[in-house]
Amino acid sequence: MKNKKIFMIFAAVIAIGVIAVAFFSFLKARNVPTVTRNNAENSESDTPQQNEGMTLSGKKISWRGKEYVYNTDIRNILFLGIDKHEEMQAQEYAGRGGQADCIILLSLNTKDKTATMLNISRESMTDIDIYDMSGKFVETQEAQLALQYAYGDGEKRSCWLMKKAVANLLKDIPIHGYMALNIDGISVINDVLGGVEITVPEDYTFIDEAFTQGATLTLTGSQAEKYVRYRDINVTGSNEGRMERQNQFLKAMVQIMKEKNQEDSDFIDTLFSVGKPYMATDLTAEQMEKYASYTLNDAYIKIPGETQAGENHDEFIVDEEEMVDVLVKILCIQT
Repeated sequence: MKNKKIFMIFAAVIAIGVIAVAFFSFLKARNVPTVTRNNAENSESDTPQQNEGMTLSGKKISWRGKEYVYNTDIRNILFLGIDKHEEMQAQEYAGRGGQADCIILLSLNTKDKTATMLNISRESMTDIDIYDMSGKFVETQEAQLALQYAYGDGEKRSCWLMKKAVANLLKDIPIHGYMALNIDGISVINDVLGGVEITVPEDYTFIDEAFTQGATLTLTGSQAEKYVRYRDINVTGSNEGRMERQNQFLKAMVQIMKEKNQEDSDFIDTLFSVGKPYMATDLTAEQMEKYASYTLNDAYIKIPGETQAGENHDEFIVDEEEMVDVLVKILCIQT
């Protein structure tokens, strides 16, 4: 009996070890940093490390010899495109919820009813919070921003973690809401809209033979997914071109939503209902309808920096000073 009990304990230990190895092997394959349990036992905090120095959430900001304050008329919504098929569901373990391939901060000026899209590279090297299998905070490491999503539950907690990481990267700006959309949701929403029309900026026939430079296309659902998702991972900096396509597609999609909503006051409700299984958001249909009426800035704006080849993947090094120039212009007013 005693030997049987010892054997059962031994078997349980082996089983736990196999699960742990499989989990961390999966994260490693996805380029997600892993850490040891010893670090977790020495950590009590679930709060991310903050950028030192200047923040944009204070009452006054001194920058390049001028004084600014944060524009309180602005509401920032974080949009995330997740590289995972199937419906959006909370996952039991970290690492199964996908990564944030598209990261865009939508800044909405509630006073003049305008909106600006700020594109953030998924490969931005920044501090992200690492969690163990039980969901306990371990430590903060520098890694690609996109990986932060993987350490959550693939739904609300992942979005919450991304909000904190993006706010930290962008000098502690306030983020008032989020929307995350899975890959399958792009196809579904595209088709509900009747297809999104785009003009292909350069030759992307390696993605789809229809994507010839200068071609004007009304994308099918599967084409829409390809257009915003695919890139040549063997080419350093290929994410830059993909970001531009994502920006182009989303702006065209918003314009169609705006037109459809003017024709049918119930359209946003319909779109929200159809897309809901593929998204995680803290926005209501009423908020989406209101924001859809805003005038979107046509300029392509992104966080400045430079892509370099890392040991295992591309790394986007943010230019801190130029980034603050962009943020102050979009989010602040001079006093």
